Amino acid sequence: MAKLTNMLMAEAISSNHHITIKKSFFGLLTKAVYEPTQSPIVAQQYDYTTENGDRIRRLLAKADATTDIDTLLSQIEGYERAAMGPFRLEVCYSADRHFLAVQQLGYSDFDYKPTADLLVIER
Repeated sequence: MAKLTNMLMAEAISSNHHITIKKSFFGLLTKAVYEPTQSPIVAQQYDYTTENGDRIRRLLAKADATTDIDTLLSQIEGYERAAMGPFRLEVCYSADRHFLAVQQLGYSDFDYKPTADLLVIER
């Protein structure tokens, strides 16, 4: 599990008016909650090969705010991950699957940079 604060999408997630960031234990632990359902946010990072990264890019290009969250997550989870790869996917979703934020990153100039806009889906 990734730390939300270490993700490139962290600022966009924390500025979402439906997300509350709570810090505890002297500010060392951060917990994000999707307010409409009081569900905790799960943050994940996945690396992919060039081939699977291109497939995910096409999948996300077809997705929009009306896409079913469960279907999209199951399609993403169906692609084989790499230990390290030129593509990274940052995924944040509420445990009850009423909120999803996903962004693909590509490795360039010794760092991961967004290759597409952040996709946010809420039920």
